[in-house]
Amino acid sequence: MKKILIVGAGAMGAAFSIPLLDNGHLVTLTEPYNLKLLQKINSKKKIHPSLNMNLPKKLKINKFSSDILDRKWDLIVIVVSSIGIDLIGKNLSKIKNKSPILVLTKGLKLDGRNLISMSTLLRKYNKNLNILKGPCLAKELAKKVKSFTVVANKNINIAKKIGKLISTNYYQTEFSRDVNGVEFFICYKKYLFNDNWSWTVAQYIIGFI
Repeated sequence: MKKILIVGAGAMGAAFSIPLLDNGHLVTLTEPYNLKLLQKINSKKKIHPSLNMNLPKKLKINKFSSDILDRKWDLIVIVVSSIGIDLIGKNLSKIKNKSPILVLTKGLKLDGRNLISMSTLLRKYNKNLNILKGPCLAKELAKKVKSFTVVANKNINIAKKIGKLISTNYYQTEFSRDVNGVEFFICYKKYLFNDNWSWTVAQYIIGFI
């Protein structure tokens, strides 16, 4: 049994708590930006509006503060939107414990003519990062539809330790040392089928520009 904090109470953050709880972990969910959402899911029924389902009773829901990150966690999971990633990074830079951090947030940021990923951005603040990426949708995960994901870290043994925490019979994990490759591939897939601006971003990824 491990103590795990999920930062980001949107659809994927809430859904990600389910395999963790099924594995017997103590899971706390917090939300740094959307206080109305936090109030809704903190009601007696714990109904999540995006997932349209009741969250597990065992799930603890706490208000976000910089102090909550500095408690003793076996894993901190970051699932905030890419817009809010800088603020989370600044908070992560202040924590004294060495809890491993798992980043689920997807997205790329243009920095001049360079593209940086969310994990690259966060690594400026905290080096103890792993990433998790995969084709799984939040509603499918919440309903325990069989799917898989990839945990990436240059140290494959660390990735496998995190995989053991989250893997279930319906949510299976693979592992990779290629952190940038995994992250950029998922972003490329996402942006390729979006608008023209996203296609421009995709061209950067595959080297057309």
